[in-house]
Amino acid sequence: MMTLRFILPLVLIVPLLLVGCGDSYPDEEMHLGLEDKTRPYSITLDPPEVLPGETVTVTLEYHAARPGQVEESWRVALDYAFGPYEVDEVERRLVALDDVPAPVADDQDFMTQTFEYTVPDSVILWSTGIPEVITDVGMLMLIDYLISDQVSDPPLKTEVDQWFRSLTNDDLAAMDPDELMAAQRLADLFACQVRFRVTLDANMTVDVTRNLTVRYSGKLASDNVNANAEITRFAVGMLDKADIDVSELDEHEDDIVWFEFDGTSVNGWPETRVPNHGSSHTYFIRVRFAPEEYTSPFELDRMLEEQGEYFWYYYRLDAPGSGHYLFANEEGEETEMFELDEDVRLLPPGGNSSYRLVSVVRDVRSEWQQYYATPGATVTVGEVVFEAE
Repeated sequence: MMTLRFILPLVLIVPLLLVGCGDSYPDEEMHLGLEDKTRPYSITLDPPEVLPGETVTVTLEYHAARPGQVEESWRVALDYAFGPYEVDEVERRLVALDDVPAPVADDQDFMTQTFEYTVPDSVILWSTGIPEVITDVGMLMLIDYLISDQVSDPPLKTEVDQWFRSLTNDDLAAMDPDELMAAQRLADLFACQVRFRVTLDANMTVDVTRNLTVRYSGKLASDNVNANAEITRFAVGMLDKADIDVSELDEHEDDIVWFEFDGTSVNGWPETRVPNHGSSHTYFIRVRFAPEEYTSPFELDRMLEEQGEYFWYYYRLDAPGSGHYLFANEEGEETEMFELDEDVRLLPPGGNSSYRLVSVVRDVRSEWQQYYATPGATVTVGEVVFEAE
C-alpha cells in the first residue's frame, strides 16, 4: 500500500484570504447597559459540528435594555454557501423556527435562549457549497485513492455521500492506517454549513448569525473534529506597578497577584473580590483556552494548533448607567473591540464598584474556512467586586 503523503496545490490556499469565519456579532460595543440598546454577544452551538441527522443545542445570549419588548424570530438556512469569488454569502432553503422557547432573563436583564435542532440527514446533498460533480483537487485525489472503482468519472456528490453513509465500524476496522487517514481527510473536506439567524426587534433591529459545520468526520473519529474551546484560566490579575501594558505582563509574571473566580455572587455567577489601590496598581482580566491540534487540509500529515479570537463585554452592576469605561488600551484610554486579546487591561473607578465580565472565545482554524469548518465558541462569565483600600 502506498504511503499517503502529498501537498495540495497552492491555488487552493488563495481563497483563504477572502473567506470570512461564518459568524456575525453585530453591535459589538463592550459596555453593556450604558445605552438603550439590545446587544447580542454570542450564539453558541454545542457541539460546533455534527453529522448529518444529529442534534445540536443552540444558545443565544444578549443584554436587553427592555427585555419585555424584544421579539426574537429564528430561521435556519439549510443551504449556505460562499458566493462568486468566495466573498458573498448565499442563504437558501430557509426554514422558520417557530417553536423556539422564550428567552429567560436574570435580574440585570441578561437574556438566554436555548433550544435543540436536529439537522436533516440530507443537508450535504442540498448544499451548493459542494457541487454535484466533485471538482476540488484534494477531494478528487482522495476519492481516486479510496473508491475510484465505486464512483463515476468524474465522481458525483451523491456517490461520495452514499459511501460515507454505508461505512460500518467493521469497514473502518478493516482499513489499514493509510486508508483510514485518507477516509478521515476526505470526510473533513466533504463538508457544508447551515446558518442559524435570529432577528431581534425592539427599539432597533439586530440580526445575529452562527454557522454549524456538517460533515462525516465524527463518524470516522477524525482528529479534525472540533469541540468548543475549553477554558483553562479566567481570573483577574493585579500588579503592584503603575501603568503596565498587557503586552509587558510576561516580564512581571512572578509579581502578579491572582484573584480567581472561586466565590458565588448574589446573582449566582462566579465571583472574585479585588482590593482597589487605584492608579498605583495595574489590573487586568485574563482568559486562556486549551488549543486543540488539527491537521492541515493542504499537508495531510502536518499538525497545527488552534488560534484564539477574543470578544469581551462588561456590565457595571452597581451603576449600570455610569459612563466610566473599564477596558483600556496601552495608552490608558477607552479601547475598541478589535484591540482586545486574551489579556485585557482594567481601569476600575475609585472606591467600590462591581462588574460582570463576559468573555467569548472562538477557536480559529483559518486553513479550514474554505472547507466550511467553523470555529467553536465558549462564553465565560464572572463578577468582580473592586473594594476600596
